[in-house]
Amino acid sequence: MANTCAKSRRLGANRPPQYAPITPILLHLPVSFPLPSVERLPQRGRDPRSAARQRWVSSPAQTRWRDRRMMRELLNRRRRQRGFTLVEIMIVVLIIGILLAVAVPSFMNARERSRAQACRSNLRQIQAAKEQWAMATNQGPNAEPTQAQLSPEYIQTWPQCPSGGNYTIGNMSTNPTCSIGGTHSL
Repeated sequence: MANTCAKSRRLGANRPPQYAPITPILLHLPVSFPLPSVERLPQRGRDPRSAARQRWVSSPAQTRWRDRRMMRELLNRRRRQRGFTLVEIMIVVLIIGILLAVAVPSFMNARERSRAQACRSNLRQIQAAKEQWAMATNQGPNAEPTQAQLSPEYIQTWPQCPSGGNYTIGNMSTNPTCSIGGTHSL
């Protein structure tokens, strides 16, 4: 390795003065590049600032480091510009609050309507099972079946009210009822 550095020093001594040997610390390989002079004018079509920037560049490693630093600064500047202000965040929170104030009561009403509909469906099943029982056993309008008489043959599983009510079967001349009442009735 020391031989390579000495060799590069010897090669640098024979070159014209605008070239200088450089050995990057990380790579330990001899690299040479032209040193820009202060008198050099920028070429046509190039930014004069880039020519001024080239005057201060001393090695490719420093150029990479400078480019990385500039890229980091550019990304940080973009990150700062991408943020939201407090007013914008407050407006979004306000809009979400209004939407929730409208949606939650509507959702609760829809849920209760679906429970009442399921309860009415269960009452219709009980009524149909009562009618089948009455026809099968030749019962009159005053006969009142029990859950045990309806459950195994005419209703496979006894229905439960989704809102937690209890069903009353009643006699053949009345409809079955739910203990909750209101919309939970036929």
